[in-house]
Amino acid sequence: MVKKEWKRLLGNPVLVIVLLAIILIPSIYAGFFLASMWDPYGELDKLPVAVVNLDRPVEYNGKILTVGDDLVTKLKEDASLDFSFVDQNEAAKGLEDGKYYMVVTIPQDFSECASTVMDDTPRKMVLKYDTNPATNYVAMKLSESAMTKIQLSLEEKVTETYAKSVFDKLGDIGTGFSDASDGADKILDGESRVINGVDELNNGAHRLNDGAVTLYDGAGKLSEGAIALNSGIRDYLDGTTRIYNGTASLKDGLADLADGTSQLSQGASSLAEGTSQLSGGARTLNDGTGRLASGARSLSDGTERLAQGASSLSSGAQALSSGINTLSGNLPRMAQGISSLSDGANNLNKGLTAYTTGVSDARNGAETIASGASQLSSGISGLCSSSSSIADGISSLSSMADSLAEGSDDPRLIALAGALNDLGSNYKAFDAGLNSAAQSAAALSNGVSGLSDGLASLDSNSEALTSGAQALSDGASALNSSVPALTEGINGLVSGASSLEQGAAGLASGAADINNGAAGLADAANQVNSGVSTLRNGIDSANSGAQQLSEGASHLNSGATAASEGAGELYAGTGTLVSNNDALLSGSRDIQNGAAKLLDGTKTLRNGTGNLSEGTDTLAGSLPELSDGTTELRDSLADGAAQISDTNRSDANAEMFASPVSLEENKVTNVSDNGHAMAAYMMSVGLWVASLAFCLMYPLTKHDGITSGFKWWLSKASVLYPMAILQAVILVAVLHFTLGFEPARIGQTIFVACLTSVAFMSIMYYFNVLMGKIGSFLMLIFMVLQLAGSAGTYPIEVSGPLAQALNRFMPFTYTVQAFRSAIGGGEPFPACIWVLTGIFVVSSALTVVLFLIRGHKAKEGRTDLYHWMEEKGFA
Repeated sequence: MVKKEWKRLLGNPVLVIVLLAIILIPSIYAGFFLASMWDPYGELDKLPVAVVNLDRPVEYNGKILTVGDDLVTKLKEDASLDFSFVDQNEAAKGLEDGKYYMVVTIPQDFSECASTVMDDTPRKMVLKYDTNPATNYVAMKLSESAMTKIQLSLEEKVTETYAKSVFDKLGDIGTGFSDASDGADKILDGESRVINGVDELNNGAHRLNDGAVTLYDGAGKLSEGAIALNSGIRDYLDGTTRIYNGTASLKDGLADLADGTSQLSQGASSLAEGTSQLSGGARTLNDGTGRLASGARSLSDGTERLAQGASSLSSGAQALSSGINTLSGNLPRMAQGISSLSDGANNLNKGLTAYTTGVSDARNGAETIASGASQLSSGISGLCSSSSSIADGISSLSSMADSLAEGSDDPRLIALAGALNDLGSNYKAFDAGLNSAAQSAAALSNGVSGLSDGLASLDSNSEALTSGAQALSDGASALNSSVPALTEGINGLVSGASSLEQGAAGLASGAADINNGAAGLADAANQVNSGVSTLRNGIDSANSGAQQLSEGASHLNSGATAASEGAGELYAGTGTLVSNNDALLSGSRDIQNGAAKLLDGTKTLRNGTGNLSEGTDTLAGSLPELSDGTTELRDSLADGAAQISDTNRSDANAEMFASPVSLEENKVTNVSDNGHAMAAYMMSVGLWVASLAFCLMYPLTKHDGITSGFKWWLSKASVLYPMAILQAVILVAVLHFTLGFEPARIGQTIFVACLTSVAFMSIMYYFNVLMGKIGSFLMLIFMVLQLAGSAGTYPIEVSGPLAQALNRFMPFTYTVQAFRSAIGGGEPFPACIWVLTGIFVVSSALTVVLFLIRGHKAKEGRTDLYHWMEEKGFA
C-alpha cells in the first residue's frame, strides 16, 4: 500500500504542486512575519519624534542654567530616535496626522525647577510627552522606552550638577567654619578686654555709689537750709515793705518842710531889708512900719506853713522809726536763715566733689567696657554671619542628600543623609544659641553705650552743678558776712529816725515862737507912734533879730533841702529794694524747689548706682563662662573645618554621586535581536498552519484496497512525516539565508523543528482521520487557544488568567521552550523535548489504532462514523 500511495501521488502533478506549496507555508508564514519585526529596537532611530523646547534659562549659584538647551543639544547628538525640533503648533498637528508618534515638550520652568533642589519645597523637573496610541500602540511603547533612557541620562546629569554644587557648598562651609574659628579667636581677645573693662566698671560703679550716697546726704542738708532761707526772706520782705511805706511819708513831709523854709527865708530877707531902711531915718518910719506889718503878716503865713510841714515831718519820722524797728526785730531770723543757707551750700559743694569724682571714674570704666562690648558684638555678629552661611550650606547639603537617598538604596547615601540631618539639627541649636548671644551682646553694647552717654551727660552737667553750688555758697557767705553791716545800718537808721523826730518837734516849737514874734511885731508896729525912743530901741533889736532870723532861716532851708533830697534817695532805695522782693522770694522758692528736686535726683542716682554695682558684679561673674563656651566653640569649628577639608570633592566623586550604580549584565543565553526572540513563536505557528493545510489538502483516508489497518496508516504516514520533516528543514534554511537567522545551536534547532513538525502532523493526522473537516476546524480553533496560552510573546506571568490556565496544556508552550533553548543556547535537551516526543508517539499510536479499527470494519463490510461524515460532506 505504501508503493501504491507514492505511485498515485507522483501520478497527480497537481497534488504534487499543492504539497510543494504546503511545504513552503511555514517559511512564508514565519519568514514574512519575522522580517517585519526582525529588529525594531535597532531601528528606533527611524521612529519620528517631535521635540518642543519652551525652557527659559535661569541663574543658579552664579551660573546660567540652561537645562532645556542642554537636553536639545544632547538629543541632537543622540540617534536613539528620529528627533525633529519644531514649535508647538507643528508638533500638535504632526502628532494628530500620524507624522510623529510622540511629542516631547520641555516646559518653560524646566531649568527653574532644576534650580529649586536647595529650596524648602523643591519642584521636580517635569518632561512632558504626548503620544497617540491609536496611531500605533507599539510605537508609543518603543518611544516611552527611549524616553526612559533619556530621563535616566538627564537625571544623571542633573544629579552630577547637584553633587558638584554640594561639593562647592562643602568647600564654602569648610571655609566658613575656618573663618568662624578665627572669629572665635577674636571673640576670645575681645572677651579678655571686656573682662578687664568690666572690672574697671565695677570699681567705678562702687565709687560712684559711694559718691551718690554722700551727694544725697548733702542734698538733704541743702534742702533744710533752703527751707529756713525761704522763711527768713519772707520776714525780710515784710520789713522792707513797711520801710518803703514810711520813707514815702518822710519824703512828702520833707518836701513840705523845704517849701516852708523857702518862704521863711524870703520873709527873713524882707525883714532885714525893712530894719535896714528903718535905721535910715524916721522919715520913712511910717513906710517902714507898713512894710514891717506886711512882712510880719508874711512871716506869720510862712510860720504857719512851717508848722504844718514840721507836723508832717514828725508823722513821717514816727512811721519811719516804726518800720525800722520792725526790720531790726526780724534781723536775727534772717541772719539764722542765711547761716543755714551757707552751711547747706558748703555741704552741697563737698557732696558734688565726691559725685564728680565718682561720675568721672564710672565714665572711664564705661568707656572701657563699651569698647570691649563693641568688639564682642562685632565678633559675634561676624560669627552669626558665618554661622548663617554655614547653616544654609548644611541645609542645602541635607536637602540634596535626602533627594539622592530617596532614589537610591546605596547605604552610603542614606548614612550621609542621616549624618547631614543630624549635623543640621545640632547646628540649628548652636545657631540659636549664637543668635541669643549676639542679641545679649548687642543689648550689653547698647546698655553700656547708654550708660556711657548718661555718665558723660552727668560729667558735663557736674561742672555746671559744681559752679552753681560754688556760686550759691559764695552768695550765701557774702550774704552772711553782710548781715552785721546790714544790722549796723538799720541801727543807724533807727538813731537817725529818732533825731529826725526830735528835730521835727524843735522845728514845730521854733515855728510857733516865730509866729508869736510876728504877732508881737505887728502889735509893735501899730504902737510906733508911741515914742521915738521906743522905736529906735525896737529897730535895733528888730534889725539884730532880723539878721539872726535870716541866718537861721537860710540854715533851716539848706537842712530842709538836704533832708528832702536824702528822703528822696531813701525812698528810691527802699523802692528798689521792694521791687526786688518778688525776685528774691521767687529765687528762694526756686532754691527750695531745686533743693527738693536735687534730693529726689540724688536718691534715684543712689539707687541706680547701687543696681549698677550689683549688675557689674553679676556680669563679672558670668564672663568666665562665656569665655569657656567661646573656647569650646572655636575648637569645635576648627575640627569641623578640618573634617570638611578632608572630604573628597573631585569630579569623579560627583560622578559617583550622580551614578553610583553601574550595570553589569551576564547573559546565560544569547538572543541578538527581536527576530531571534520571536522566531520560536512564529516557527511553531508556521509549522502548525502547514500541518493543518496538509491534512486538509491531502486524502488521508482514500485507498485502493485495504490489506490491513496498519499498512493503511503506514501508506499515508510514509508521505505525511517526510513532508513534515522537509518543511521544517526548509523553514530553518529560509530563515537562515534570507533573514540571517543564526541560532546558538543550528543542529538542535533543526532537530526541534523536525520534532515539532512531526508532532503537529501527528495531531492533525489523528483529528482529521477521526472527524474529517470537523477535526481540522477544531485544530484551527485549538491554534487560536495556543496563540493565547503559549507565552510566545509575553511572559505567562503577565498574561491573563485564561492564558495562565491553558499554558501547560498547549503544545505551543513546549515547542516555544524547545526552540528558545536551541536558539539562545540553553539546555541541550530540555524536558519539553520529551513532551513533544510523547505527543508524537501518543498521537501516532491513536491514529494507528483508529486505522486498525476502520480496516477491520472495512473488511467486514461495516460502516462507521467516518462513512456518515462522508455522506454528509464533512469528511
